Amino acid sequence: MSHEHQDHARGLQTITAARRRTVIATRGTLRALRGIGALADGTDRVEVGRGASVRFADLCVEPFAVPHDACEPAGFRLGCGDRALGYVTDFGSPAPSIREALAGLTALVVEANHDVEMLKAGSYPARLKKRILSPYGHLSNDGLAELIAGSDLGALALLCLAHLSRSSNRPELAEAVAGMALAEGGRTVDLRIASHDTPMAIAEVPSGAVARPEKSTLASAALEALRAGWARVRGASTVGTRPRPVQLTIPFEPVVSRATGAPAAAPPSQEVVE
Repeated sequence: MSHEHQDHARGLQTITAARRRTVIATRGTLRALRGIGALADGTDRVEVGRGASVRFADLCVEPFAVPHDACEPAGFRLGCGDRALGYVTDFGSPAPSIREALAGLTALVVEANHDVEMLKAGSYPARLKKRILSPYGHLSNDGLAELIAGSDLGALALLCLAHLSRSSNRPELAEAVAGMALAEGGRTVDLRIASHDTPMAIAEVPSGAVARPEKSTLASAALEALRAGWARVRGASTVGTRPRPVQLTIPFEPVVSRATGAPAAAPPSQEVVE
């Protein structure tokens, strides 16, 4: 889970109540999810963060810090061999932690939430406009161009723009701004727009990702511990009961303010941006 806002967490309680699942997120996100009742009783939890990765067979999932008005939000880098996909939406500014995580990707799903002038002229209340435009809000088309220009995307072959506002953006505007930023960097990629209402055609993550240093294997060990716990539970009588949840912790490094060197903070919000 990237963060606890309702447009991301609304179905989690149903999923974790139906079958025993492991929810992997940062400590702040897990606390917030428990606070809003999004986790069913007995849900296994893995606290994980920067400096550690979660491995499922050949798939490595590496979280990274993002600036957003949630408790401890994260984006994700998913790698498998020489293929690497980045997924990062719901963030207000192209922080150094994001630029670092995007280096060497072959595919990227990234936010292009709004056109600044359309947002300012739109019908949202002033408080919501201020929130969206803040460094902890949502990324504008211009912010996306800045992110593209300042990141090492030389291996990128597929770019999908996501979380476009229905009222404060247009697909053709976001596509034009992203296309121009890519062209200025001499990059030619398969550029797609994620729809609100229909699934995007299946796309294969291209090969050619740039190798990165191996992260801590603590998370992998944590999952092995969970699997061992499940094996013991399956061997016992559990009729009519739900096994006690397991929680394991992996360190997380938050977004740091370049001005002060202190952890950056923003008040959590549950207001959903369409």
